Amino acid sequence: MTAKRWSLVLLAGILAFFAACSSNEAGGIRLHYSWVDAEGNDITPPDMTLLFAWGELKYGTETKTTEAVWMGDESAVMRFDNLPYGPKMTLTITMRLAEAKGDTDIINENDAPEARPDNVAYYCTSQEFSLSRGKVTDVDNGCVMQKGPALGDDGSGVPAMKLFYRRTAADAPVEITATSNVTPLSTIEIHVDPRNADNIVVANDPAFSLGKKILAVADLQKDAENKVIVPAWDLNADLFAGSETPQDGIRLVYAKLKQTIGFESPAANAKVVLDTTPPQVTSGYMTREPMFAQSVRSVDDVTEYHFSAYDPYDDAAEVTGALVLYTDEPVSAVHDAIVRETTTLVELPLADLGLTEVTAADNRISVTGMITDDVALDGTYEVLVSLEDAVGNFAEGFEGYTKVPNLLLVIRNTPPDSGGIDMSNVLYVRKPWGTDDTGMVPRMSLAGTAITADTSISSVIAYAPSGLMLGQADLDGGSFDIASLTGGDLPEIYLNPVTFSGAKLAMPGLKVTEVEWHATMGGKVPGSAMENPHTFSENGIFNETLEQERLYLQQSLSAGRSNIKTIGRANWDKWTGSIIKPSDQPDRTSPMTYDSIRGKVVLFGGATGSGFNDETWEWDGTNWTQMNPANKPSARSSHAMTYDSARGKVVLFGGYKGS
Repeated sequence: MTAKRWSLVLLAGILAFFAACSSNEAGGIRLHYSWVDAEGNDITPPDMTLLFAWGELKYGTETKTTEAVWMGDESAVMRFDNLPYGPKMTLTITMRLAEAKGDTDIINENDAPEARPDNVAYYCTSQEFSLSRGKVTDVDNGCVMQKGPALGDDGSGVPAMKLFYRRTAADAPVEITATSNVTPLSTIEIHVDPRNADNIVVANDPAFSLGKKILAVADLQKDAENKVIVPAWDLNADLFAGSETPQDGIRLVYAKLKQTIGFESPAANAKVVLDTTPPQVTSGYMTREPMFAQSVRSVDDVTEYHFSAYDPYDDAAEVTGALVLYTDEPVSAVHDAIVRETTTLVELPLADLGLTEVTAADNRISVTGMITDDVALDGTYEVLVSLEDAVGNFAEGFEGYTKVPNLLLVIRNTPPDSGGIDMSNVLYVRKPWGTDDTGMVPRMSLAGTAITADTSISSVIAYAPSGLMLGQADLDGGSFDIASLTGGDLPEIYLNPVTFSGAKLAMPGLKVTEVEWHATMGGKVPGSAMENPHTFSENGIFNETLEQERLYLQQSLSAGRSNIKTIGRANWDKWTGSIIKPSDQPDRTSPMTYDSIRGKVVLFGGATGSGFNDETWEWDGTNWTQMNPANKPSARSSHAMTYDSARGKVVLFGGYKGS
């Protein structure tokens, strides 16, 4: 019996099916339907040409299915062959949605019927009817078209599925976004637009075998967006065997909608980033306020940051420090921060060193505070931290803390050892009128050679007795050079060594005892083109003026006048000071020396018209005073005298006694 092929007529709201019956006489079915669903919603497709449909006819135990045809294609044919007359039948129409007209990948002619329900867009099932011989059967009451259980975009712009996680049952759910991480401790909630599904199926794999749950929509609560909430379940369900540690990485949570009649949506999925590790420090540095450049040292690949409670340049300043860290993921809190002394391995809170104020933002953390002045905490420390991320991962136990790489924190409030500074190698050079090498510009300088072997000392500062800073220099191999001091020609200055941490001795420091004083321009000789800038004064018993010769001049001894030896061009000024003077007018063979500690000139002995004397006189800048020491050398002249600043004594050598 050969079946005839009949055309399918598509009218507004009507599907007409034609069939070849067992009597080989043509029959037909006209099914009336509506694009208004059971709840009264208009569900008219935006583009009919993107739909194609097939029919499924059931009677008794038999089911017959047509081939799929495009809606709106008048040449399309749907047919049922060899249908019986009389039995009660139901007709189900199923429509699928394509991305583009002619997309034959959606369903093929040879697809098995059980494969067709996926991705159902619309469907309806008729009331029961029976076929009549040789006529078209109208199913007048038709069927109510329904949307299929698809999880795709319905055009509202609202995602059909959202994921939320809870770390504990007491926590509020947090939506998982593109930048969210969760931990294995977290449980996941799926909020799904149920459309018209009867059940929701969720799982951890696309085959819906791992962690699978099937839940009835009617039994689920809804959220504020009218999405049903799938109760939380373990993200790692069935993914790890026994005590195997979950690995960081991406997990896909799968869901699909299912209807009792058998239709179900294709699976939709959402990405979850599984995070089991706490944040790690990738780099760090420290800052100091007020800044002290010498406090930062690089030793091999490690940077040392030296701190004390003292600023070497401002004794009243409070020193604050800041530890800045960068991490491999955003940090929500600093769970703990400790330091470990590198020699003793003693561990203590970072806050004990003064760093207490914590600020965390994204991948950057800073810990700031005022540095401790406790010398008992002096030491070199590693910094270790336990950081907490947005999902609560943090290291528990010191062994899990992350060490700040390539960074050491050095605390030293102890001042340098004054006994370790060799002041005999420190020379204060005074050139108050300038010299040839300074171009007649006054200059005072301070230099030291191998003054210390203490490697904790970074630099030195020169001070006036008043505490005025005169200059500063870094140490290089224990040596330094301050080429030009400020403050003018001071009779005494002090040197204060400074550690890398900024600690120094009590002000003003160590007195400089080695002094070199230049009274004339270096290299000044008769005939020099430079004018001698110096002026000299004499006792008032001299004449009003005394012309200085251009070359060496030696005056004969006479009453009230001393022998004078001069070099260069200039005038001698009249002495206007006191006429008190050493008795018997010692001549030029009466040596003198300058006591730099007491600030006095000491004169002893000399030859006079009556012979040699043993008088001791001191000049304080205004008057001569005769001294009468209990022990003194014998009378003499032409001897040598100098002042030993280290011992604070005048030293005399040799002389002439007349025999």
